[in-house]
Amino acid sequence: TLVVGALAPGARTDAGKEGAEENRSSAVSFGAAMRRILGSEAAFSLAMILLFACLFTSMTSFQPTFAGARGLDYSVFYVAYTVAVIFSRFVLAGVAARFDSRLVIAASVSVMALAVASFLAVGSNVFFYGISSSFLGLGYGLALPGVQAQAVNVSEEQVRPRVLPMAGMLFEGAILGFPLVAGWVITGFGYRALFAILLALALVQVAIAWWRYMVTGRKTSTQAA
Repeated sequence: TLVVGALAPGARTDAGKEGAEENRSSAVSFGAAMRRILGSEAAFSLAMILLFACLFTSMTSFQPTFAGARGLDYSVFYVAYTVAVIFSRFVLAGVAARFDSRLVIAASVSVMALAVASFLAVGSNVFFYGISSSFLGLGYGLALPGVQAQAVNVSEEQVRPRVLPMAGMLFEGAILGFPLVAGWVITGFGYRALFAILLALALVQVAIAWWRYMVTGRKTSTQAA
C-alpha cells in the first residue's frame, strides 16, 4: 500500500485524513461497505485487479515449462520482466504523473495486451522472447499501481480504508486459484490455448480502461460546457 501511495499519482493522503476516514469507516458495517464499493466505479478497478492477478500468476508460474518446450532459457523472461517492472515504477511513473491517470492506465494495459499476444508468436526466438517479456513488465508495472490508486480515489470516503484490503483479497485469491485453471488448460489444450485465454482477459482490461477514460472525458467536457 505504501509503495502504491508513493508511486501512483493522486493516491497520497496525509495521516490525519487517513485517521479520520478510518474512524468514519468504522461506523459502516462490513456488508454495507462491500455493497457501496461494488456498486461504485471502484468495481471496475477491482475487476481489473482480479484480471491482473490471473495474468501475473499464469505468466510467472508456467514460464519454465513454456520456455523449455521451445528451447528457450526461462531466466530471460524473469530478468527482462523484473527489470521492466522496476523501470516502469521508478522511472516511467514519474513521467506518467504528468498525464491523466485513466489515460495512463488505458495505454499501459494496451501495451500489456500486445505483449501477451506476442507470446503466441514468440517461437524459439530468444530476442523476441526478451522483448515480449520486457513489454509485459512495462505495461503491468505501470498499470497495476494506477488501478489500485484509482480504486481508492473513486470510492466514497467512508469506505476507502476497506478498498485496498478487498483488492488484496481478490488478488491473492486469483494468485492461488487461477493456476489450477491454467494448468488444466495447458494439459488439455496446450500453451496456445492458455495464451489465447490470457489475451482475452487482457483485452477485457483494455476495454474497461478505455471505456472509463472516454466516459470520464465526456463528463468533464459536459461540465466544462
